Amino acid sequence: DTATALTPPWMENPYIKVDTVAAEHLSRRGGVAGTGGRPSGRVNRKTLRLGPLSREGFYLA
Repeated sequence: DTATALTPPWMENPYIKVDTVAAEHLSRRGGVAGTGGRPSGRVNRKTLRLGPLSREGFYLA
């Protein structure tokens, strides 16, 4: 990783962790028999309300 005037070095302390978002279930590649080769599985959805922001923008990783 390189730091420049436009992309300064990463500093963790100005950021606040809001939540962890991760898949609950993983689907297999190639799908399941009888589904036409489409992966079958569940859809995960999570809604987070952010704001008001104290500075310009937010970082999502």
